[in-house]
Amino acid sequence: MVDSYRNAGEIESYLNKLVSDCETRLSEGQSFRQSALEYYRGEMSDLKARTGFSSAVSADLRRTIKHVLPSIMRAFITKDSMVNYLPVGENDEEPAKQATDYVNHVIVPGSNIPRALENSILDALLLKTGILKWYAAASEEVKSYKYTGHPEEEAGGFVGQPDTEVLDFTPHGNGLCDFTVRKLKQKTDIHLEAIPRGSFLIHPATEHIEDSPMVGERQRISRSELIARGYPKEVINSLGKADTAVDADRLWRADQTTDTQSELTDSMEQILVYELYVRIDLDEDGKAELWKFVYCSESSDNSDTPGTILEASQVNEAPYSRVVLENTPFMFEGRSLSEDVMPIQRIKTGLLRAAMDNTYWANNPLTFVNVGAVEDVNSLYESRFGKPILLKGNAGAHEAYSVVTKPFIAQNSFEVMQYFDTELEQTTGAAESSGGLDPEQLSGTSATAALMASEKGYHQVEMMVRVLGNGGIKDAFRGLLKLVIQHSDGEKRARINDEWVSFDPRVWNVDMDCVVNVGLGAGSRTQDNNMLLGILQMQQNLIEKMGVDNPFVKPTQLHNTMEKLIESSGFASATPYLTQPDDEAVLQEARERQQAMSQGDGAAEAKIALEQEKARNKNALDTQQAEFNQNIEMMKIEGNKVKEEAQMAADLQTQQHQADIDTDMAVLKGQLDLMKHREKLTLEYLKAGQLPPIDLYEPTQPEGL
Repeated sequence: MVDSYRNAGEIESYLNKLVSDCETRLSEGQSFRQSALEYYRGEMSDLKARTGFSSAVSADLRRTIKHVLPSIMRAFITKDSMVNYLPVGENDEEPAKQATDYVNHVIVPGSNIPRALENSILDALLLKTGILKWYAAASEEVKSYKYTGHPEEEAGGFVGQPDTEVLDFTPHGNGLCDFTVRKLKQKTDIHLEAIPRGSFLIHPATEHIEDSPMVGERQRISRSELIARGYPKEVINSLGKADTAVDADRLWRADQTTDTQSELTDSMEQILVYELYVRIDLDEDGKAELWKFVYCSESSDNSDTPGTILEASQVNEAPYSRVVLENTPFMFEGRSLSEDVMPIQRIKTGLLRAAMDNTYWANNPLTFVNVGAVEDVNSLYESRFGKPILLKGNAGAHEAYSVVTKPFIAQNSFEVMQYFDTELEQTTGAAESSGGLDPEQLSGTSATAALMASEKGYHQVEMMVRVLGNGGIKDAFRGLLKLVIQHSDGEKRARINDEWVSFDPRVWNVDMDCVVNVGLGAGSRTQDNNMLLGILQMQQNLIEKMGVDNPFVKPTQLHNTMEKLIESSGFASATPYLTQPDDEAVLQEARERQQAMSQGDGAAEAKIALEQEKARNKNALDTQQAEFNQNIEMMKIEGNKVKEEAQMAADLQTQQHQADIDTDMAVLKGQLDLMKHREKLTLEYLKAGQLPPIDLYEPTQPEGL
């Protein structure tokens, strides 16, 4: 224990001083973190809306992150293998392969690693820096099995088995019995989780976790949980409950209130607990060792009152890593998208509210009312369609009320907002053209212009992915491997690629390096697939020209390309579609074939030549058949086209002929009507004893023709 090295009170005072320094640094960034969370949630307390006016918020920060985050996550989690471990010694080749398979197929699914990565990357996008923590947690799993009407010998078979207990044994008297078997299974689970940035502590004088005099995290744990972990009950009960003002960032995330502890029982009251990793020379040998302390404090007001040390142990590393999207030179914090987007969101929100207010005024103009000219003033406020408004005396409507319309100028605000949208795209690379869409899906632009626009955003996202993969995420996977080796209790069996495989992590090298697979995914799937297809074509050409036993491409490399092509298409694994080849077996077969041909083995050579000739003939026949089928289809298409054109010509000719007939009929009908009209006029003149005029019989164009 610590007491055997140095006075505990002196150590507690030192820890309290370090915690105070770290809390001061943490509080300096709290204002930014709270503002970023507000902007992300559309709650801008620094730009309050006027009462009675628009309170709309331009959600630029949330929209930008939703564009970028899916592309980043796709670079990590859509692959069958998230990480590859690399050998560092001459005997590490096979252990590195085993470690890669075990972590990717056992640890990753069982530790909810995708959720931890998403949370930490979101913190990096929003709050400058995300924090990952890896740890091992021991637990006990108890299962009970009830047996009814089984032989008594069967119950006796469970007696003496490790971690097994027989309960409620009830004999029937006929050799049968009822009993319950209780089995206790102890296990150690490996976890990776994201730590809220507002809870992580690092000394202000350092830039890197591994160089800091102290790193750790601030937690709120109930008394009941602390006692369950084995800490003395009397010590835990003597501690004061945590200050409700602690962890404002966490409260903002959960949208909680801070006045909840008063409703909790004593056992569920939360204690302020610090898990600290401190570099300190306890044995006074002149060298600072890394120690883990579980340290309790009653408040976060940076008081000089020392807390209580619950646990102290020497460790090899602090299990934390820093996740950033863009490194800031000589600083621990990275640079987030929030810093680029928040100023633009504030401006656009002001413009949006002004535009909305102007629209409201244009749609609801000011009305001036002469109350003395209206019978019922309430009728002006409770008007309905078609309901008359009664005026007094002879007053006119213009005397009773008048309307003043404000000019509609909201389009000016929208034009300025478009300018800031362009600024946002150039600053962050996040726009519709770079949010995971293919260039062909962008309307109103050519494929080339759309591709150029999308490339800008893809390059920025790709840079973020590279920084993540070579930084905190890589450190986290190295830490996970160390935990697997450290907590291994023997040989393990796991199902890998539909086969049961044995592993013994105890013989693995704890210092193995790793590479996080982020080679593809930052761009669109079309870009990834086209790139892989080009590589695949190059490999196939080399094999075709130089044979399988060539110095450039091996069968496994060809398999790897096809595997990546399947994964980039959106499939989680290529195992259902491809079989992993054995390079030695394939190359040996190729060498034997070549040797048989070089030794002049006529039969073998003739057989190989015959097979090759058959293959060529088959390919030629397949090509001819495909061309024949294509010609048949073209002839069918051409015949249908000619038939359709002939039918259209016939239909057009029939329609024209019918139109001519209709015209002739109209002319004849007009002439007949004219003749009847003339005969009628002639009879009327004759009855009146007059001769009809001469011009009555002159030709006249029928009306309407």
